[in-house]
Amino acid sequence: MGSGNMIEYQRLFLVQARSTFKIFELLCDQSNVAPCHVLHHFQMATELLGKAHSWKHNSPNVTSHRAFVGFLRSLSTNRKAQKQLGFEGKNDSWNQMIQKSL
Repeated sequence: MGSGNMIEYQRLFLVQARSTFKIFELLCDQSNVAPCHVLHHFQMATELLGKAHSWKHNSPNVTSHRAFVGFLRSLSTNRKAQKQLGFEGKNDSWNQMIQKSL
């Protein structure tokens, strides 16, 4: 999602998703935290990311799970994301990762 065309609702959901993902990363490093709590924060981050993506198309009523699937599908052709996530020049691996994630 490019910040140039981002509407305020998208930006706010993206801020929340980033914050929640940071908590997920912090909890991953804690051996005394139950895995269900770690996964809960990961789920929340993906739902918020899905909601941010759904606002790109002005469809805020899409459920967060469906919205996240839409986000994942949009990644399949997003070369900037592919590069940022370390898959530049690895199209087969990139496509497999997207398919597994779906």
